[in-house]
Amino acid sequence: MYNLLLFLPLFLALLITLLTKEVLLSLFTGILVGLFILHGLTFNVFEVFLNDFLITSLINTDHVNVLLFTLFIGAFVSVLKNGGGLKQLIFRLSKKVKSRRGAEFLIFLMGCVVFFDDYANTLIVGSTSRELADRFKIPRAKLAYIVDSTSAPIASIALASTWIGVQLGFVDAGLKQTSFGEISAYSVFLSSLKYAFYPIMTMVFMVGLISSRKEYGPMKHEQSIFSSSNYSNSEKPASMYKALLPIVILLFFVFFALYKSGSKESGDGSLLSILGNADAGKALLWSSFCALLVASVFNFFNVKKNTLWIIEGVRNMLEPIIILVMAWVFSDVLGQLGVATLLIELLGGAFPVFLFPCIVFLVAVLVSFVTGSSWGTMAILYPLVLPMAGVYNDVELFAHVVAVVLGGAVFGDHCSPVSDTTILSSIATECGHITHVKTQIPYALSVGVVCMVLSLMVGLGVWWWLTMFVGIAFCLSQVYVFGVKRKE
Repeated sequence: MYNLLLFLPLFLALLITLLTKEVLLSLFTGILVGLFILHGLTFNVFEVFLNDFLITSLINTDHVNVLLFTLFIGAFVSVLKNGGGLKQLIFRLSKKVKSRRGAEFLIFLMGCVVFFDDYANTLIVGSTSRELADRFKIPRAKLAYIVDSTSAPIASIALASTWIGVQLGFVDAGLKQTSFGEISAYSVFLSSLKYAFYPIMTMVFMVGLISSRKEYGPMKHEQSIFSSSNYSNSEKPASMYKALLPIVILLFFVFFALYKSGSKESGDGSLLSILGNADAGKALLWSSFCALLVASVFNFFNVKKNTLWIIEGVRNMLEPIIILVMAWVFSDVLGQLGVATLLIELLGGAFPVFLFPCIVFLVAVLVSFVTGSSWGTMAILYPLVLPMAGVYNDVELFAHVVAVVLGGAVFGDHCSPVSDTTILSSIATECGHITHVKTQIPYALSVGVVCMVLSLMVGLGVWWWLTMFVGIAFCLSQVYVFGVKRKE
Protein backbone atom coordinates (compact mmCIF):
# COMPACT_ATOMS: atom_id res chain seq x y z
CA MET A 1 0.00 0.00 0.00
CA TYR A 2 2.87 2.37 0.85
CA ASN A 3 4.36 1.79 -2.60
CA LEU A 4 1.10 2.77 -4.26
CA LEU A 5 0.96 5.90 -2.10
CA LEU A 6 4.15 7.10 -3.80
CA PHE A 7 2.16 7.57 -7.01
CA LEU A 8 -0.30 9.97 -5.35
CA PRO A 9 1.69 13.18 -6.16
CA LEU A 10 1.91 12.20 -9.82
CA PHE A 11 -1.74 11.14 -9.99
CA LEU A 12 -2.96 14.39 -8.40
CA ALA A 13 -0.73 16.51 -10.65
CA LEU A 14 -2.13 14.84 -13.77
CA LEU A 15 -5.74 14.94 -12.49
CA ILE A 16 -5.64 18.62 -11.55
CA THR A 17 -3.99 19.49 -14.87
CA LEU A 18 -6.71 17.70 -16.82
CA LEU A 19 -9.56 19.18 -14.73
CA THR A 20 -8.38 22.78 -14.32
CA LYS A 21 -5.73 23.21 -17.04
CA GLU A 22 -3.69 25.03 -14.36
CA VAL A 23 -0.18 23.62 -14.63
CA LEU A 24 1.28 25.62 -11.75
CA LEU A 25 -1.47 24.52 -9.37
CA SER A 26 -1.02 20.87 -10.34
CA LEU A 27 2.77 21.00 -9.96
CA PHE A 28 2.60 22.72 -6.58
CA THR A 29 -0.01 20.24 -5.33
CA GLY A 30 2.12 17.31 -6.47
CA ILE A 31 5.19 18.79 -4.77
CA LEU A 32 3.41 19.35 -1.44
CA VAL A 33 1.81 15.90 -1.39
CA GLY A 34 5.18 14.33 -2.21
CA LEU A 35 6.87 16.24 0.60
CA PHE A 36 4.12 15.22 3.02
CA ILE A 37 4.77 11.59 2.10
CA LEU A 38 8.53 12.05 2.58
CA HIS A 39 8.45 14.10 5.80
CA GLY A 40 5.03 13.52 7.33
CA LEU A 41 2.06 15.82 7.89
CA THR A 42 3.97 18.73 9.36
CA PHE A 43 4.46 22.41 8.53
CA ASN A 44 8.18 21.72 8.26
CA VAL A 45 7.57 20.59 4.69
CA PHE A 46 7.23 24.24 3.65
CA GLU A 47 10.68 24.95 5.07
CA VAL A 48 12.01 21.88 3.27
CA PHE A 49 10.33 23.05 0.05
CA LEU A 50 11.92 26.50 0.25
CA ASN A 51 15.40 25.61 1.50
CA ASP A 52 16.12 22.11 0.20
CA PHE A 53 14.30 22.23 -3.11
CA LEU A 54 13.35 25.71 -4.40
CA ILE A 55 16.48 27.61 -3.36
CA THR A 56 18.68 24.67 -4.35
CA SER A 57 17.18 24.77 -7.85
CA LEU A 58 17.60 28.53 -8.13
CA ILE A 59 21.27 28.65 -7.08
CA ASN A 60 22.27 25.87 -9.45
CA THR A 61 24.62 27.44 -12.02
CA ASP A 62 23.18 25.51 -14.96
CA HIS A 63 19.67 26.50 -13.93
CA VAL A 64 20.66 30.16 -13.62
CA ASN A 65 22.09 30.10 -17.17
CA VAL A 66 18.82 28.67 -18.49
CA LEU A 67 16.69 31.20 -16.61
CA LEU A 68 18.76 34.21 -17.72
CA PHE A 69 18.85 33.02 -21.32
CA THR A 70 15.05 32.65 -21.28
CA LEU A 71 14.66 36.20 -19.96
CA PHE A 72 17.12 37.64 -22.50
CA ILE A 73 15.52 35.87 -25.46
CA GLY A 74 12.08 37.01 -24.28
CA ALA A 75 13.29 40.60 -24.21
CA PHE A 76 14.97 40.13 -27.60
CA VAL A 77 11.72 38.88 -29.15
CA SER A 78 9.81 41.83 -27.70
CA VAL A 79 12.29 44.39 -29.06
CA LEU A 80 12.21 42.85 -32.55
CA LYS A 81 8.42 42.62 -32.54
CA ASN A 82 7.82 46.19 -31.37
CA GLY A 83 10.75 47.81 -33.18
CA GLY A 84 9.13 47.30 -36.59
CA GLY A 85 12.17 45.87 -38.36
CA LEU A 86 10.77 42.36 -38.52
CA LYS A 87 7.54 43.57 -40.14
CA GLN A 88 9.53 45.54 -42.70
CA LEU A 89 11.72 42.51 -43.47
CA ILE A 90 8.65 40.38 -44.13
CA PHE A 91 7.05 43.17 -46.21
CA ARG A 92 10.16 43.47 -48.40
CA LEU A 93 10.16 39.71 -48.98
CA SER A 94 6.46 39.67 -49.91
CA LYS A 95 7.04 42.08 -52.84
CA LYS A 96 8.87 39.28 -54.72
CA VAL A 97 5.82 36.98 -54.89
CA LYS A 98 4.06 36.32 -58.23
CA SER A 99 1.61 33.43 -57.53
CA ARG A 100 -0.51 31.82 -54.82
CA ARG A 101 1.92 28.94 -54.47
CA GLY A 102 4.76 31.43 -54.15
CA ALA A 103 2.79 33.37 -51.53
CA GLU A 104 2.18 30.21 -49.48
CA PHE A 105 5.84 29.27 -49.69
CA LEU A 106 6.80 32.77 -48.58
CA ILE A 107 4.47 32.63 -45.55
CA PHE A 108 6.01 29.26 -44.68
CA LEU A 109 9.53 30.74 -44.99
CA MET A 110 8.47 33.72 -42.85
CA GLY A 111 7.63 31.24 -40.13
CA CYS A 112 11.06 29.68 -40.49
CA VAL A 113 12.73 33.11 -40.22
CA VAL A 114 10.90 33.90 -36.97
CA PHE A 115 12.21 30.69 -35.40
CA PHE A 116 13.02 32.07 -31.96
CA ASP A 117 9.52 32.10 -30.43
CA ASP A 118 6.22 30.47 -31.34
CA TYR A 119 4.06 33.33 -29.99
CA ALA A 120 6.07 35.97 -31.85
CA ASN A 121 5.97 33.78 -34.94
CA THR A 122 2.19 33.40 -34.80
CA LEU A 123 1.40 37.05 -34.12
CA ILE A 124 3.96 38.65 -36.45
CA VAL A 125 3.68 36.29 -39.43
CA GLY A 126 -0.10 35.93 -39.07
CA SER A 127 -0.83 39.65 -38.96
CA THR A 128 1.69 40.76 -41.59
CA SER A 129 0.73 38.09 -44.14
CA ARG A 130 -3.03 38.72 -44.23
CA GLU A 131 -2.80 41.27 -47.00
CA LEU A 132 -0.51 38.99 -49.01
CA ALA A 133 -2.90 36.06 -48.52
CA ASP A 134 -5.91 38.08 -49.69
CA ARG A 135 -4.03 39.39 -52.73
CA PHE A 136 -3.44 35.83 -53.96
CA LYS A 137 -6.81 34.45 -52.75
CA ILE A 138 -5.41 32.21 -50.02
CA PRO A 139 -8.30 31.27 -47.70
CA ARG A 140 -7.85 32.43 -44.14
CA ALA A 141 -8.19 28.81 -42.98
CA LYS A 142 -5.13 27.84 -45.04
CA LEU A 143 -3.25 30.90 -43.83
CA ALA A 144 -4.04 30.00 -40.21
CA TYR A 145 -2.88 26.43 -40.80
CA ILE A 146 0.46 27.50 -42.30
CA VAL A 147 1.08 29.98 -39.48
CA ASP A 148 0.06 27.61 -36.66
CA SER A 149 1.87 24.58 -38.05
CA THR A 150 5.12 26.44 -38.60
CA SER A 151 5.40 28.34 -35.31
CA ALA A 152 5.75 25.66 -32.62
CA PRO A 153 7.47 23.02 -34.81
CA ILE A 154 10.28 25.36 -35.88
CA ALA A 155 10.68 26.93 -32.42
CA SER A 156 10.80 23.52 -30.73
CA ILE A 157 13.78 22.26 -32.76
CA ALA A 158 15.67 25.55 -33.31
CA LEU A 159 19.14 25.75 -31.78
CA ALA A 160 18.29 29.12 -30.19
CA SER A 161 14.71 29.89 -29.17
CA THR A 162 12.51 30.47 -26.15
CA TRP A 163 11.91 26.71 -26.18
CA ILE A 164 15.48 25.46 -26.06
CA GLY A 165 16.32 26.88 -22.63
CA VAL A 166 13.25 25.30 -21.07
CA GLN A 167 13.84 21.98 -22.86
CA LEU A 168 17.46 21.86 -21.67
CA GLY A 169 16.24 22.50 -18.14
CA PHE A 170 13.90 19.51 -18.28
CA VAL A 171 16.50 17.25 -19.90
CA ASP A 172 19.20 18.24 -17.42
CA ALA A 173 16.89 17.46 -14.49
CA GLY A 174 16.13 14.06 -16.02
CA LEU A 175 19.81 13.29 -16.64
CA LYS A 176 20.67 13.86 -13.00
CA GLN A 177 18.47 10.89 -12.10
CA THR A 178 20.24 8.52 -14.51
CA SER A 179 23.58 6.74 -14.65
CA PHE A 180 24.73 8.37 -17.88
CA GLY A 181 27.65 10.15 -16.21
CA GLU A 182 28.80 13.50 -17.58
CA ILE A 183 26.69 13.51 -20.75
CA SER A 184 25.36 17.03 -21.37
CA ALA A 185 21.75 18.07 -21.82
CA TYR A 186 22.63 19.80 -25.09
CA SER A 187 24.22 16.63 -26.44
CA VAL A 188 20.99 14.77 -25.68
CA PHE A 189 18.98 17.55 -27.34
CA LEU A 190 21.09 17.24 -30.50
CA SER A 191 20.64 13.47 -30.49
CA SER A 192 16.88 13.87 -30.03
CA LEU A 193 16.55 15.94 -33.22
CA LYS A 194 16.79 12.83 -35.41
CA TYR A 195 13.72 11.52 -33.57
CA ALA A 196 11.80 14.83 -33.71
CA PHE A 197 9.40 13.29 -36.19
CA TYR A 198 6.31 15.43 -35.65
CA PRO A 199 7.93 18.88 -36.03
CA ILE A 200 9.93 17.77 -39.07
CA MET A 201 7.14 15.80 -40.75
CA THR A 202 4.68 18.64 -40.21
CA MET A 203 6.88 20.94 -42.27
CA VAL A 204 7.49 18.23 -44.89
CA PHE A 205 3.73 17.68 -45.15
CA MET A 206 3.14 21.42 -45.52
CA VAL A 207 5.72 21.70 -48.30
CA GLY A 208 3.95 18.81 -50.06
CA LEU A 209 0.57 20.56 -49.80
CA ILE A 210 1.94 23.85 -51.09
CA SER A 211 4.00 22.43 -53.96
CA SER A 212 1.24 20.07 -55.16
CA ARG A 213 -1.49 22.72 -54.83
CA LYS A 214 -3.72 20.03 -53.32
CA GLU A 215 -6.05 20.01 -50.31
CA TYR A 216 -8.24 17.42 -48.62
CA GLY A 217 -10.69 17.17 -45.76
CA PRO A 218 -12.60 20.29 -44.68
CA MET A 219 -9.82 22.49 -46.07
CA LYS A 220 -10.77 21.74 -49.68
CA HIS A 221 -14.21 23.27 -49.05
CA GLU A 222 -12.60 26.54 -47.91
CA GLN A 223 -10.88 27.26 -51.22
CA SER A 224 -13.67 29.52 -52.49
CA ILE A 225 -13.90 31.52 -49.24
CA PHE A 226 -11.68 34.57 -49.24
CA SER A 227 -11.38 37.73 -47.17
CA SER A 228 -10.94 41.31 -48.24
CA SER A 229 -8.15 42.65 -46.09
CA ASN A 230 -8.22 46.15 -44.66
CA TYR A 231 -4.81 45.67 -43.09
CA SER A 232 -2.48 48.61 -43.42
CA ASN A 233 0.63 49.63 -41.59
CA SER A 234 0.18 53.24 -40.55
CA GLU A 235 3.40 53.29 -38.56
CA LYS A 236 6.55 54.83 -39.94
CA PRO A 237 8.42 52.05 -41.79
CA ALA A 238 11.43 50.74 -39.91
CA SER A 239 14.61 49.44 -41.48
CA MET A 240 14.54 45.68 -41.98
CA TYR A 241 18.15 45.60 -40.75
CA LYS A 242 16.84 46.34 -37.26
CA ALA A 243 15.65 42.73 -37.29
CA LEU A 244 17.98 41.05 -39.77
CA LEU A 245 21.27 42.01 -38.10
CA PRO A 246 20.25 40.98 -34.53
CA ILE A 247 19.00 37.62 -35.85
CA VAL A 248 22.30 37.05 -37.68
CA ILE A 249 24.22 38.08 -34.53
CA LEU A 250 22.16 35.64 -32.45
CA LEU A 251 22.89 32.72 -34.78
CA PHE A 252 26.56 33.64 -35.20
CA PHE A 253 27.24 33.89 -31.48
CA VAL A 254 25.33 30.68 -30.74
CA PHE A 255 27.50 28.67 -33.12
CA PHE A 256 30.69 30.57 -32.22
CA ALA A 257 30.23 30.10 -28.47
CA LEU A 258 29.21 26.45 -28.86
CA TYR A 259 32.22 25.75 -31.08
CA LYS A 260 34.67 27.59 -28.83
CA SER A 261 33.56 25.88 -25.62
CA GLY A 262 33.07 22.45 -27.23
CA SER A 263 36.38 22.34 -29.08
CA LYS A 264 38.25 22.27 -25.74
CA GLU A 265 36.54 19.04 -24.68
CA SER A 266 35.98 17.37 -28.04
CA GLY A 267 37.49 13.95 -28.44
CA ASP A 268 37.54 13.29 -32.19
CA GLY A 269 37.22 16.89 -33.36
CA SER A 270 34.01 16.28 -35.32
CA LEU A 271 31.35 18.97 -35.41
CA LEU A 272 28.81 16.75 -33.61
CA SER A 273 31.37 15.95 -30.92
CA ILE A 274 32.19 19.65 -30.50
CA LEU A 275 28.53 20.66 -30.20
CA GLY A 276 27.80 17.76 -27.85
CA ASN A 277 30.62 18.77 -25.49
CA ALA A 278 29.88 22.49 -25.60
CA ASP A 279 28.73 24.48 -22.59
CA ALA A 280 25.30 25.21 -24.09
CA GLY A 281 24.07 27.18 -21.07
CA LYS A 282 26.81 29.80 -21.35
CA ALA A 283 26.72 29.82 -25.15
CA LEU A 284 22.99 30.52 -25.27
CA LEU A 285 23.27 33.05 -22.44
CA TRP A 286 25.97 35.14 -24.11
CA SER A 287 24.50 34.92 -27.60
CA SER A 288 21.06 36.03 -26.42
CA PHE A 289 22.61 38.89 -24.44
CA CYS A 290 24.67 40.08 -27.43
CA ALA A 291 21.66 39.84 -29.76
CA LEU A 292 19.52 41.84 -27.32
CA LEU A 293 22.28 44.44 -27.04
CA VAL A 294 22.53 44.83 -30.83
CA ALA A 295 18.73 45.02 -31.20
CA SER A 296 18.63 47.73 -28.50
CA VAL A 297 21.42 49.76 -30.13
CA PHE A 298 19.11 50.30 -33.14
CA ASN A 299 16.71 52.04 -30.75
CA PHE A 300 19.39 54.28 -29.26
CA PHE A 301 17.31 57.42 -29.87
CA ASN A 302 14.21 55.79 -28.40
CA VAL A 303 15.62 54.50 -25.14
CA LYS A 304 12.42 54.85 -23.13
CA LYS A 305 10.34 52.72 -25.50
CA ASN A 306 13.14 50.18 -25.87
CA THR A 307 13.30 49.81 -22.09
CA LEU A 308 9.55 49.28 -21.92
CA TRP A 309 9.78 46.64 -24.68
CA ILE A 310 12.51 44.80 -22.74
CA ILE A 311 10.40 44.87 -19.58
CA GLU A 312 7.41 43.59 -21.57
CA GLY A 313 9.48 40.72 -22.96
CA VAL A 314 10.80 39.77 -19.53
CA ARG A 315 7.27 39.87 -18.13
CA ASN A 316 6.04 37.57 -20.90
CA MET A 317 8.60 34.93 -19.89
CA LEU A 318 7.83 34.94 -16.16
CA GLU A 319 5.11 32.29 -16.33
CA PRO A 320 7.22 29.81 -18.36
CA ILE A 321 10.13 30.40 -15.96
CA ILE A 322 7.98 29.73 -12.89
CA ILE A 323 6.63 26.58 -14.53
CA LEU A 324 10.18 25.46 -15.31
CA VAL A 325 11.39 26.04 -11.73
CA MET A 326 8.39 24.19 -10.29
CA ALA A 327 8.98 21.33 -12.75
CA TRP A 328 12.60 21.10 -11.52
CA VAL A 329 11.37 20.85 -7.93
CA PHE A 330 8.67 18.32 -8.90
CA SER A 331 11.31 16.23 -10.65
CA ASP A 332 13.51 16.25 -7.54
CA VAL A 333 10.58 15.24 -5.32
CA LEU A 334 9.62 12.36 -7.63
CA GLY A 335 13.28 11.35 -7.70
CA GLN A 336 13.45 11.15 -3.91
CA LEU A 337 10.23 9.14 -3.89
CA GLY A 338 11.72 6.76 -6.46
CA VAL A 339 8.58 6.88 -8.59
CA ALA A 340 10.24 6.12 -11.93
CA THR A 341 12.11 3.06 -10.67
CA LEU A 342 9.03 1.79 -8.86
CA LEU A 343 6.88 2.26 -11.94
CA ILE A 344 9.30 0.22 -14.05
CA GLU A 345 9.28 -2.54 -11.39
CA LEU A 346 5.47 -2.61 -11.23
CA LEU A 347 5.02 -2.62 -14.99
CA GLY A 348 7.70 -5.27 -15.38
CA GLY A 349 6.88 -7.12 -18.56
CA ALA A 350 3.52 -5.41 -19.06
CA PHE A 351 4.79 -4.04 -22.34
CA PRO A 352 8.05 -4.48 -24.27
CA VAL A 353 10.65 -1.73 -24.24
CA PHE A 354 10.15 -0.92 -27.92
CA LEU A 355 6.59 0.26 -27.14
CA PHE A 356 7.69 2.70 -24.44
CA PRO A 357 8.27 5.71 -26.76
CA CYS A 358 4.91 5.13 -28.50
CA ILE A 359 3.06 4.99 -25.19
CA VAL A 360 4.78 8.17 -24.02
CA PHE A 361 3.87 9.85 -27.32
CA LEU A 362 0.18 8.96 -26.93
CA VAL A 363 0.09 10.17 -23.31
CA ALA A 364 1.74 13.45 -24.33
CA VAL A 365 -0.84 13.92 -27.11
CA LEU A 366 -3.71 13.32 -24.67
CA VAL A 367 -2.41 15.67 -21.99
CA SER A 368 -1.61 18.39 -24.54
CA PHE A 369 -5.00 18.06 -26.25
CA VAL A 370 -6.90 18.38 -22.97
CA THR A 371 -4.77 21.16 -21.47
CA GLY A 372 -3.99 23.02 -24.70
CA SER A 373 -0.43 23.64 -23.54
CA SER A 374 2.76 22.18 -25.01
CA TRP A 375 4.93 23.59 -22.24
CA GLY A 376 2.51 22.41 -19.57
CA THR A 377 2.61 18.92 -21.04
CA MET A 378 6.41 18.90 -20.97
CA ALA A 379 6.43 20.20 -17.39
CA ILE A 380 4.17 17.37 -16.25
CA LEU A 381 5.63 14.47 -18.25
CA TYR A 382 9.38 15.08 -18.43
CA PRO A 383 9.95 14.69 -14.65
CA LEU A 384 8.25 11.29 -14.85
CA VAL A 385 9.24 9.69 -18.15
CA LEU A 386 12.90 10.77 -18.37
CA PRO A 387 13.93 8.96 -15.16
CA MET A 388 11.89 5.98 -16.40
CA ALA A 389 13.79 6.05 -19.70
CA GLY A 390 17.05 6.31 -17.77
CA VAL A 391 16.34 3.04 -15.95
CA TYR A 392 16.80 1.19 -19.27
CA ASN A 393 20.36 2.63 -19.39
CA ASP A 394 20.11 3.39 -23.11
CA VAL A 395 21.13 6.91 -24.17
CA GLU A 396 19.43 6.59 -27.57
CA LEU A 397 16.16 5.51 -25.94
CA PHE A 398 16.49 8.46 -23.57
CA ALA A 399 16.94 10.86 -26.52
CA HIS A 400 14.01 9.23 -28.31
CA VAL A 401 11.76 9.79 -25.28
CA VAL A 402 12.87 13.43 -25.10
CA ALA A 403 11.73 13.81 -28.72
CA VAL A 404 8.39 12.00 -28.43
CA VAL A 405 7.27 14.06 -25.43
CA LEU A 406 8.03 17.19 -27.44
CA GLY A 407 6.37 15.83 -30.60
CA GLY A 408 3.30 14.59 -28.75
CA ALA A 409 2.97 17.91 -26.94
CA VAL A 410 3.04 19.89 -30.20
CA PHE A 411 0.72 17.41 -31.97
CA GLY A 412 -1.89 17.57 -29.20
CA ASP A 413 -1.56 21.34 -29.14
CA HIS A 414 -2.33 21.52 -32.88
CA CYS A 415 -5.51 19.47 -32.42
CA SER A 416 -6.74 21.21 -29.27
CA PRO A 417 -9.41 23.93 -29.56
CA VAL A 418 -8.23 25.42 -26.25
CA SER A 419 -4.57 25.65 -27.31
CA ASP A 420 -3.02 29.08 -26.86
CA THR A 421 -1.16 29.03 -30.19
CA THR A 422 -4.25 27.72 -32.01
CA ILE A 423 -6.30 30.59 -30.62
CA LEU A 424 -3.57 33.14 -31.38
CA SER A 425 -3.29 31.83 -34.95
CA SER A 426 -7.04 32.33 -35.44
CA ILE A 427 -6.81 35.87 -34.04
CA ALA A 428 -3.65 36.90 -35.91
CA THR A 429 -4.97 35.67 -39.29
CA GLU A 430 -8.56 36.81 -38.63
CA CYS A 431 -9.83 33.29 -39.27
CA GLY A 432 -12.85 31.87 -37.47
CA HIS A 433 -11.52 29.78 -34.60
CA ILE A 434 -13.76 26.76 -35.18
CA THR A 435 -12.97 26.91 -38.89
CA HIS A 436 -9.25 26.88 -38.12
CA VAL A 437 -9.57 23.95 -35.70
CA LYS A 438 -11.71 21.74 -37.96
CA THR A 439 -9.55 22.34 -41.05
CA GLN A 440 -6.25 21.79 -39.23
CA ILE A 441 -7.13 18.60 -37.31
CA PRO A 442 -7.18 16.25 -40.38
CA TYR A 443 -3.75 17.49 -41.46
CA ALA A 444 -2.32 17.21 -37.93
CA LEU A 445 -3.78 13.69 -37.56
CA SER A 446 -2.31 12.66 -40.91
CA VAL A 447 1.15 13.59 -39.69
CA GLY A 448 0.65 12.39 -36.11
CA VAL A 449 -0.32 8.84 -37.09
CA VAL A 450 2.75 8.60 -39.34
CA CYS A 451 4.96 9.79 -36.47
CA MET A 452 3.58 7.15 -34.11
CA VAL A 453 4.47 4.47 -36.67
CA LEU A 454 7.96 5.94 -37.04
CA SER A 455 8.52 5.81 -33.26
CA LEU A 456 7.45 2.18 -33.30
CA MET A 457 9.91 1.46 -36.12
CA VAL A 458 12.76 3.05 -34.17
CA GLY A 459 11.76 1.01 -31.12
CA LEU A 460 11.99 -2.14 -33.23
CA GLY A 461 15.56 -1.24 -34.21
CA VAL A 462 15.09 0.35 -37.65
CA TRP A 463 17.76 2.95 -38.46
CA TRP A 464 16.57 6.50 -37.74
CA TRP A 465 17.55 7.79 -41.20
CA LEU A 466 15.47 5.05 -42.80
CA THR A 467 12.46 5.91 -40.63
CA MET A 468 12.88 9.55 -41.63
CA PHE A 469 12.86 8.57 -45.30
CA VAL A 470 9.76 6.39 -44.76
CA GLY A 471 8.05 9.25 -42.91
CA ILE A 472 8.70 11.70 -45.73
CA ALA A 473 7.36 9.19 -48.25
CA PHE A 474 4.21 8.54 -46.20
CA CYS A 475 3.49 12.25 -45.63
CA LEU A 476 3.90 13.18 -49.28
CA SER A 477 1.95 10.15 -50.51
CA GLN A 478 -1.04 11.17 -48.37
CA VAL A 479 -1.06 14.55 -50.09
CA TYR A 480 -0.94 13.07 -53.58
CA VAL A 481 -3.37 10.19 -52.90
CA PHE A 482 -6.07 12.00 -50.91
CA GLY A 483 -5.56 15.57 -52.10
CA VAL A 484 -7.72 17.30 -54.68
CA LYS A 485 -5.96 19.84 -56.88
CA ARG A 486 -7.37 23.31 -56.41
CA LYS A 487 -8.08 25.80 -59.18
CA GLU A 488 -5.95 28.94 -59.27
